Amino acid sequence: ETGVLDPIAYRTKQVGEIDYRRHLDGGALTGMDVHVSILCDVSGSMDANMGALSASILAMTQACVSVGCNYDVTLWSDNENTFTLDTQEALEPRLYPTLGGTEPQAALDALSDVELQGEGHHLIIIFTDGEWFGGGHNLQDWKEHDGDAERHFFLAKYGSWGSSYGADKVVTLHDILDLPRLMEEGLQELL
Repeated sequence: ETGVLDPIAYRTKQVGEIDYRRHLDGGALTGMDVHVSILCDVSGSMDANMGALSASILAMTQACVSVGCNYDVTLWSDNENTFTLDTQEALEPRLYPTLGGTEPQAALDALSDVELQGEGHHLIIIFTDGEWFGGGHNLQDWKEHDGDAERHFFLAKYGSWGSSYGADKVVTLHDILDLPRLMEEGLQELL
């Protein structure tokens, strides 16, 4: 009568919460206890990967809508070229342009402006292709800024460069078709 268990929603709920079922018609009840922030490196070096990244943005935002998660999308290349997409704009197929250098600090600082709606988890997914300028960034420095929400950093790398920047989970993308499997495996570990 109440639908089927949604395992991802179940894992994000606290003891006593019961809204983790999906209606039999496929619609979610009240959504998951997760806000998703998608941070996308659009520096000049990402030019060869922009088709795959643009498809990933579209897929990620549509997935958030289908499972009932609030989300935001930020494109960044440096501190002067960092901007948040309108959530409806992110649901439209398009190829995003590449911009300047590779410095994520403004995008990471902007996480404090994200308005959570009482979610207990804030998942930050970062797509990038290389070493960030300065090289000394540690994502854990941005870990404790959401009050009661627990932040999780998921780094999706295009290429096999070395640094994980202190991310909670790191995956390497060689083919966009691997993204759903890598995201599923990574989210099972994080949430």
